[in-house]
Amino acid sequence: MYECSVHGSIHVNDLPALETLLRTLCYCVHDFHYYENVMKTPSNTEMRVQFFFQPERPLQWPIRYMGQPSIKKDSSTNVPVAIRSVCESPVTAPIDFLESLGFMDNFEYIRKGRMYTHPLDISISISQIDKLQTRRDTSTPISIHQETFLVEVSALTADSTQTKAVENVRIVVKQLASHVALCGVSMKDLRRGKGE
Repeated sequence: MYECSVHGSIHVNDLPALETLLRTLCYCVHDFHYYENVMKTPSNTEMRVQFFFQPERPLQWPIRYMGQPSIKKDSSTNVPVAIRSVCESPVTAPIDFLESLGFMDNFEYIRKGRMYTHPLDISISISQIDKLQTRRDTSTPISIHQETFLVEVSALTADSTQTKAVENVRIVVKQLASHVALCGVSMKDLRRGKGE
């Protein structure tokens, strides 16, 4: 599978207007709340472990491989979209399993927010991220940016060309453009953000 995505952020004061628009555009909405542990090997192979806190969801610890994002540009729309391969599978005791394979903790966080589903099979999430005070202790998280919400527009596709999914992401970006600026993020962007 491939994930096609764009990201942005919005101030809390601008959030009601965006959510009003999303309730008009989308046919489904649900809240989410999960802990994620990002683990790496010395060679920088990355795996993610997620645990969902919602009581209505069965206890699950899926592990997810996510490839390095690359950017697909389009001169006519000027909306760069990040594309990366993804693969997910449930595993019993996933952290112990990954540690046995040489993976080590890289970073961890709690993410909480709301997910909207667009008729074009696009997921739109609005969320905040909390950091953990103590390693693997989710009981007392600390909010990082209380007045800022992350916005992500994404689509999953099995199409190796990703053409239709990217086109649909760009359509949704245009629909949201008056409320939030969105663009794809590449590995080069991530390294630049870390000052590398």
